[in-house]
Amino acid sequence: MAISSNYLLPAAVLLLTSACYSGDPPLDSTEDSTGLGDSEGSAASGSPGGTSNTNDTDNANNTSDPNSDTGGDSVTDATGGGDDTGATDESTGGASTGGASTGGASTGGASTGNASAGDDTGTTEDSPEPGPERIICLGDSITEAGFQHYAYRYYLWQRIVADGIDYVDFVGSKSGTYSGAAPDQSWDSEHDGHWGAKADEVLNGGLPYGGVGSIQDWAPAYQPTIALIQLGTNDCRGGQSPESTLADLAGIIDTLRASVPDVLILVAQVIQSKDAAANSCLATLNGMMPGWAAGLATEDSPILVVDQWSALDPLTDLADDYHTNESGGQKMADRWYETLRDHLL
Repeated sequence: MAISSNYLLPAAVLLLTSACYSGDPPLDSTEDSTGLGDSEGSAASGSPGGTSNTNDTDNANNTSDPNSDTGGDSVTDATGGGDDTGATDESTGGASTGGASTGGASTGGASTGNASAGDDTGTTEDSPEPGPERIICLGDSITEAGFQHYAYRYYLWQRIVADGIDYVDFVGSKSGTYSGAAPDQSWDSEHDGHWGAKADEVLNGGLPYGGVGSIQDWAPAYQPTIALIQLGTNDCRGGQSPESTLADLAGIIDTLRASVPDVLILVAQVIQSKDAAANSCLATLNGMMPGWAAGLATEDSPILVVDQWSALDPLTDLADDYHTNESGGQKMADRWYETLRDHLL
């Protein structure tokens, strides 16, 4: 049935009248559809959600936010509900010095939104990149390695690289091996392992086989943040007591700390040899080491004892009476890295 236009006109008037007195304001089509919350700090950009104030770097509740916009406040991705006093997209010059806010994000250089919504008293940023770790491998020929051998240093480097750690630098006054370059030269082979060295010679100088310098030179020159120390075999072979060796090791640690007070120290319980007399002395030295280390460790500069004694079988893991073959070097690297890894990652 056709409806007369005389009936439609009163109905239209009734609907319009109802809308005008419904009590709800009409939706402003320019307002951010997410509904900005209370103006005190609900902006995800790190700027407060209140009235825009160009070039104001001292806004209330935003004194510690490194991501705040120094050229004016920009409201981005705000959430919540409640009063919206000036945070709509209608602003064409006050929200950002580079132009109007478009869709809640500033087009003029404001922060892109690293702060979380809520009270804007500071932001949580991503953790900083780890700083460089300078590792000194300190010792005798077991650390240095002879011709066509790697010792543990090569395999330790491979384990570090395999874990994606790219902020480690092996440091020292030497590189390669005692007899020249290592078989593979594509790794960081710097170190301070000195052929025939005893702990007192590393501390005070007088190294055999043309060795140059001492820890008193190397520590200030290279500023190691981590030290791996394997010393004692030549001390025992030379008739020195375990007590004197530990005293020399303590002097080495003091010298390292004088250059880097928070240096991390890893000390090896020295590997076994095929020399029965040396092994007897080394077993005593190794047995004393945990208590000695505990007495010298500090909160800033811990000393971690690494059991290299049980890591190797001298019948299968040594190239001669004292020096590791490749399997021995790999096993030493594994023991070092078991302790070192947690401090690198």
